[in-house]
Amino acid sequence: MVACSRSALAGVGLARGARRSTRRTLARHAPPQRRHLYRPLERNLDSRSAPRSLRAIPPVLEWVQTQALNGPPHYYFLYLLSAGCGVPVSEDALVCWIGSNMALNKYGSVLKNLVVLVWVYFGVVLSDMITFYIGIAANRGLLRRYFPNWGTSKNGVRAKREVERFGSKIGFVQRFFIGFRGPLCLCSGIAGAKPSSFFLGTCAGALLSISCQLLVGSVLRNARPNTYIATLALVAVPTLIGNVIGPLSVTISGYLLRRKVEGVSTTTT
Repeated sequence: MVACSRSALAGVGLARGARRSTRRTLARHAPPQRRHLYRPLERNLDSRSAPRSLRAIPPVLEWVQTQALNGPPHYYFLYLLSAGCGVPVSEDALVCWIGSNMALNKYGSVLKNLVVLVWVYFGVVLSDMITFYIGIAANRGLLRRYFPNWGTSKNGVRAKREVERFGSKIGFVQRFFIGFRGPLCLCSGIAGAKPSSFFLGTCAGALLSISCQLLVGSVLRNARPNTYIATLALVAVPTLIGNVIGPLSVTISGYLLRRKVEGVSTTTT
């Protein structure tokens, strides 16, 4: 019995030794690990390394969209007002989504559909007017401070002349420029368009633009995952150009022009 137990223990010891030697051999011939090369990348991809203000933007946008899509009709009105104040949410996506709900009869009755349309119409019109008055405020404040010669410059005079020539047509036409409504409303306020004319044009244009958006939503009522996401995909490129690339390029060009004018004035003095 003792001899058998000793031979068994000896066999176990040999097996363990063989495993250790195999692991050493594999480790010796394995390619070298370069974990240190990936550590900076992992650190950059960590969301905690971003500024706290930037990290808060996606949750806020997601909360606004969720509240509007799952709330009562007056939430649509608040959603549209937030878009007029500069919150990057899509008017087209919301109105098309409402059109798909009407096509699927999710509101239940004609009266409820009319209530929804009233909230949407006033939200669209007031959203454009908010952006328009932000442009007026910018013309009286920031624009005069950083670009004091804009009103008397050749481009400024030409812009004001075009605004006066079109009149209320600007408020009407801007309703049909997907992705450029915000910049057009802002520029109309900066260029000095009459608020009453712009308001009348916006009211008339909103009737047609909302009808087109509701029609597109009824066509996309069976889109996956939903009509809201499908419409966001359709308007993503013009929205990016109109609300991000365009204003950024104008801001950079204006800043460079101001630096150039300051450099010329210092050299002449």
